[in-house]
Amino acid sequence: MINEEVVAGMVKAIIKINSTLYPFSMIIPITLGFLFIIGFILSYKKDLTSYFYILIGCCYFYAGFPLLFTSEQLGNKAYLGGGVLLLFSLMFFLLLLAKRYRIVHANNKLLKFIGISLILCGIIFYPFIEYVTGFSWPGIAVFGMECPTTIAVIGLLIFNFGSSSKLILLILCINASFTGTSVAMNGALFDWSYAIAGYIGLIVLFIDIREPLKTII
Repeated sequence: MINEEVVAGMVKAIIKINSTLYPFSMIIPITLGFLFIIGFILSYKKDLTSYFYILIGCCYFYAGFPLLFTSEQLGNKAYLGGGVLLLFSLMFFLLLLAKRYRIVHANNKLLKFIGISLILCGIIFYPFIEYVTGFSWPGIAVFGMECPTTIAVIGLLIFNFGSSSKLILLILCINASFTGTSVAMNGALFDWSYAIAGYIGLIVLFIDIREPLKTII
C-alpha cells in the first residue's frame, strides 16, 4: 500500500542515495543515459540486442542495490522494492539467453513516435518534470533509478514492438501503472509520467491482442 508517508519516505531515500553516492549519483545516470541514446541511434544500422539487455540490466541493478540500504527511510519496503528491481535486472540479463527476442525496429510510425517520446521522457525530461512539480536535487530520481529507467525501457520495447518480449513489456507496464498512479495520487505529481507510460504500454498490448499489429520490418 502506497500512501503519503511512503511517498515522503521514497523522496528521503532518493536524497540519501544521491547524497551518499555523489558525485557518482550524477556521473552514473549521465553515463547510462548517454550509452542508451548512443545505442539507440546505432541500432538503426546494427543489431545491439545484447548491448541493450546488458545496459538495462545494469540500470536496474543501480536502481535496486542502493535501495536495499534505505530501510531507515522506507522500512521493509526498501527490501521489497530493491529486491523487485534486482529481479528486473536479472530478468534482462537472462534475456541474453533468449535468442528469439531481438531489438529490431518496427515499421509502425505511431509506435516509433510513442517509443522515442518515452525514451526521451525517461532519460532527459523526467528530472525537469520533477523540478516543475516542486522537487529539486538531491531529491529527484534520475535515469538509472526505477521510474525514469522503466519509462525509457517501455519506450524501447514499444519502438521494437513485436520482436521484443511482450511478457516483459506487460510486467513493466503493470508495475508502472500501479506504482506511478499510487505515488502521483499521494503527492508526487511527476510520477503521472510513469503511470502514463504504463497505460500506453497496456493499450498497445490490448490492441495487439484484439488485432495483431503489423510492426516487424
